[in-house]
Parts: sequence; C-alpha cells; structure tokens
Amino acid sequence: MDETDLDGRGGASCCAGCGRAYAEAQWSTLDLVKRLDPAELVSFARPWPRHLSVEARACRRCGRAVPRLVPTSPQDFWRAGLGTPA
Repeated sequence: MDETDLDGRGGASCCAGCGRAYAEAQWSTLDLVKRLDPAELVSFARPWPRHLSVEARACRRCGRAVPRLVPTSPQDFWRAGLGTPA
C-alpha cells in the first residue's frame, strides 16, 4: 500500500492530530474505532440524512480517530429501527 502523504484534496480524510491524509482506499484499511448510524447522529444534527453514517478509523501515524461519512448499510437501517433504505 502506498503510504504517501496527500495534500488533503480530492476526497481525502485528514487526521486532525498529525495532519496525515488518507485517500478513501487507504482510509478503509485503517482499524475501525466507532461507527455512528443515523439514529445516533440525529441527536447531534437534525435532520440527519438516513442514507449517511459516520465511521471513525484510527490514524496509522498517531492513533487519533479520522472520521468520514459513509453510506448507511441495510443492516444499519434494520439495527436502528429505520426500516429499509429508500
């Protein structure tokens, strides 16, 4: 895997701790820290789109969480009591 630091443009997710940037393919290989589904997020931001969740993954350089919006899976809809995706 290419460990080249990116400049933060083009959809890269950047760590707020150390500035390391991850392209989507790199970010998805990081260890999952937390996943928040729409039912959890609506308490922070209303209205929250049902089709988006937030995943945070551990930065390979410093270990801090690097969050990113991700599509909500059908399993997340079911677990959150939201029915099925529209």
